Amino acid sequence: MAETVQKSGNLLKLGLFTITLCGGIGYGSYWYHNIKQFEEEIYKNSKQKKAFMYNIHQKLAADFDSMMDGYEKLSKIPQYRKILCSYAEGFVLETGIGTSRNLKYYPDGVRVLGVDWASNILEVGFQKSTGRNVLVDYKLEDVEKMTFKDDVFDSAVDTFGMEYYVNPEKALSELKRVVKKGGKIMILTTGLGSYDLLNLYQNIKTPYTVCNMGYFPNREWDKIIKEEDFTILKKERKMNGSVYMYILQNDKK
Repeated sequence: MAETVQKSGNLLKLGLFTITLCGGIGYGSYWYHNIKQFEEEIYKNSKQKKAFMYNIHQKLAADFDSMMDGYEKLSKIPQYRKILCSYAEGFVLETGIGTSRNLKYYPDGVRVLGVDWASNILEVGFQKSTGRNVLVDYKLEDVEKMTFKDDVFDSAVDTFGMEYYVNPEKALSELKRVVKKGGKIMILTTGLGSYDLLNLYQNIKTPYTVCNMGYFPNREWDKIIKEEDFTILKKERKMNGSVYMYILQNDKK
């Protein structure tokens, strides 16, 4: 009797293991094929990458805040936004302003011009700007090729915009151009973290993230934001190293 019960138990364990294994293989296969489809979509649109990304960003507008609200409530992102915006002075350029999630964090007395290239997202941001204690205007601009003259702004802010730009190096160059000498440039962005396993996951899911969320989660910002281009007054990495915070001084050369 005991031997029969033991055999039944072993068969049950084997059955559960088989189900779990098959489920894992099936789920892995599902994700693999999905990722491959997204990789193919990115490759197919590689020659018109900016147009491809623009269309994704336009579609994000309606649901962007609802997606971000839950995530930010469970993290310290609002605290990081507040710290970053506290450095803003004078006439402030906010690039990639999106849905205006930073307005409540700016100090009194600053004037903000928010720019984004996605008109749908900018419209959501404009609707949220009423009743704020900050004077804010909005303008459609491609951050990688802005129409402003040189040396217009006293400071600049970009929170979680850099990872959305197709060419972040161009965006940084433009910030350097339009911010006055000695002005501060504040950047909060997401990228590869401090742990290999986390980075492996980020790299694997990048095609999915690009095609569905419109940003690149696997950039190495320490290789993009360099000492020879700016004086780095403050640099911190949060949330397992995947959130980068920079306070830069624009030393014109």
